[in-house]
Amino acid sequence: MIKGSCLAVLILLIGSSMILTASAQDQVSQTIYVHEGDLNGTLLSGVQVAGQDAAGNSFTGTTDANGVAVVNGQPGTWLFVFIKEGYETRDLSYNVTETDEGAVYLEKASPSPVQVSQTVYVYEGDLSGTLLSGVQVAGQDAAGNSFEGMTDANGVAIVKGQPGIWQFVFTKEGYETLNLDYNVTETGEGAVYLVKSDQTQEQIAPSQNNGQEEVVSESNAADETQLRTNATALEVPESYPEQERQNQTISQKIETNEPETSNAEFWIEKGNSLYEQDRYNEAVVFYDRAILLNPQFDAAWFNKGNALYMQGKYDEALVAFDGAIEINPQDAIAWNCRGLTLIKLGRTVDANAAFMQAKMLGYKG
Repeated sequence: MIKGSCLAVLILLIGSSMILTASAQDQVSQTIYVHEGDLNGTLLSGVQVAGQDAAGNSFTGTTDANGVAVVNGQPGTWLFVFIKEGYETRDLSYNVTETDEGAVYLEKASPSPVQVSQTVYVYEGDLSGTLLSGVQVAGQDAAGNSFEGMTDANGVAIVKGQPGIWQFVFTKEGYETLNLDYNVTETGEGAVYLVKSDQTQEQIAPSQNNGQEEVVSESNAADETQLRTNATALEVPESYPEQERQNQTISQKIETNEPETSNAEFWIEKGNSLYEQDRYNEAVVFYDRAILLNPQFDAAWFNKGNALYMQGKYDEALVAFDGAIEINPQDAIAWNCRGLTLIKLGRTVDANAAFMQAKMLGYKG
């Protein structure tokens, strides 16, 4: 009996040894090279390599200074995960049938999109009106991502998104919905106003003596001040070459015998003199002459817009103000004048956008 027991133990030990030996023979290793960008890129150290072998056993390793990691497991289909900060995580499955080596690459993670915020003040009636609470502010940022907010008790809402052209929609019961596009390039603030639903016709009708008409009247005085200072404040070279193009708005021949007539500033000063005498149509002729000599003279475009506005030629005035803004997009007064002109043309939504831009650029009128 004792011999039989010893024999049984011996058989058991031999069987266990055979199982361990077979298990050890089933293990294979995979030497992995991890590159940056593509398989010709620099080898990356510090990459965490984790996953499961064909039997579901976990393995883990980290690439060394040479960008190499070695992991072991049972042959078959292995699941790999490669992780390194600053790089896109990579998941893959691979059929590992024997001890061997392989290579993968990681791509740098895309930087997080820059987010900017816009603090919006919503007024009633005009930009001097009461701040409105409960206004829904919704829209899309430059990437097409939606945003929404609601003005608080102080009439303020803050929305966030990626910089570029944003589309805004402002809604509140009892007020006209306002839609506008605005170029949001950095964190900042702006202002808009909503008009009561029953006041829409009153605001845009030229015959009504309403608050908006008073704003136009106040702006005219500001325009004249701007007009008087432009001619002397701008530094203009002594002469400009004649432009080889015909200006259709010049209605009379202008003699150019004097040397100073080749200077655009000479003509804008002449135009300003006529403007101050209320001779607006004649002033436009001289502003056109200045523009002909120097198309980048924003003061000439701006003053021409003023002269056309005073004659009630609002379509032409808008073109002139747009010319000034194209040359100097930071001119808050030009943006405000654009808004006033659009009000005259009955384009209230576009006017609101122009007023908002003027205020954001520091217009205090």
